[in-house]
Amino acid sequence: MKKIVLFAALLVLVFALAACGNNEDNSNDPNESVTDQDKIKDPAFDGVDPDEELVYPQNPQKYVVKYIREMAMTPWIPKQTFQLYGKYQAWSYNLTYEEGVKYYGPPFLVDSRGTMQEFQNSIEDGVYVGGTSDSSCIGSACYDAVYVTLIQVCPSISFESTADMLPGNNTGLLPVGDWDTTVSKHDTKEIMDAHTITEMAEAYALLKPGDVVLKHLVSQDAGHTRIVSDGPVVYYNSDGTINFNKSYILTIEQTNAWDKNVSHHTTWWVDHMYTFDQLYKTFFVPLTPEDYTKDVTNAFISSEDIITADSIVKARRLNGTLKSNHYITEVKVTISNDEGKELYTCSAFPNEKEFDLKNMPYTARLIEYKSGNYHFNLEASLSFGTKTIADYDFVLE
Repeated sequence: MKKIVLFAALLVLVFALAACGNNEDNSNDPNESVTDQDKIKDPAFDGVDPDEELVYPQNPQKYVVKYIREMAMTPWIPKQTFQLYGKYQAWSYNLTYEEGVKYYGPPFLVDSRGTMQEFQNSIEDGVYVGGTSDSSCIGSACYDAVYVTLIQVCPSISFESTADMLPGNNTGLLPVGDWDTTVSKHDTKEIMDAHTITEMAEAYALLKPGDVVLKHLVSQDAGHTRIVSDGPVVYYNSDGTINFNKSYILTIEQTNAWDKNVSHHTTWWVDHMYTFDQLYKTFFVPLTPEDYTKDVTNAFISSEDIITADSIVKARRLNGTLKSNHYITEVKVTISNDEGKELYTCSAFPNEKEFDLKNMPYTARLIEYKSGNYHFNLEASLSFGTKTIADYDFVLE
């Protein structure tokens, strides 16, 4: 039987998150663990601060716009032709992605909540190699796209759909401007009916890039949402009131239809213009994430019970838990040889604030590797930074 010898003890920092799914029971594996506190006492961990913070973006609104723009403009080619279809009370989608054709932005798909990181990880040499069924494809609907964008820097965001995005639901969004949020918790038409276009135009004029516009109609059990990408550009009448027919914002949105205003193939409508009049008549209210006005800069990831070098060789699953005050966007495991060549890697994209490493799609069987020197690395990431959770050498004899 091969024997593992520890060369350099476990390095623990506090950040990103990776998941490898394995359903096989490993409860009897001799996995030893070390907590952060244990590591602090170990001389091998001198200088490692388990409470070290990541650097939060100086301008989270700008970061949000940059993120959704890059996601919307990610190029890819389907490995094979596939179709995505859905039908609901007031709307439907039926989209075919053809083999060999270049598309931009993840596919439109309801309840997928695929992030840019996960989607780009499924592209190899420009070709999308991820799932293509309704249950496996990495994509997003309009509210999914806004959700995965905002959680990159906004830990208070927690809405499930357009139905619970209004401020009365306490899912992380606040009103922009002075309009009455108590009119309705779910229906933006009711809100518009209670306000004049002049009142709402004054609110639209306060929007900033990175903010959100939302509509949801209870009568149709449907809605739509966009992220403001630029503006507002505000024009005034001679009497000092806002000219709502000329004033406008630009937005980025995921849709269920191809954008006919561009030459490339995409369902992402990038920098489309909407006047204040259009927003009002289609029942869109202006919102902003509450985290833009809160101090959420002390971003960190903590870890406990991380699998050690003397037990990694026999492990079929990884031990340990990662926790953060922000959403953990990616966790990655890498095993390499003594020359630095990667022999195995796997990633997970939890998009949660706590992650159990047993959920990693970890399939490496080190006991089957040939004798030699190896290196194990575990990293966890928030959208704006990555930290090493474990980093050690071991020998198989």
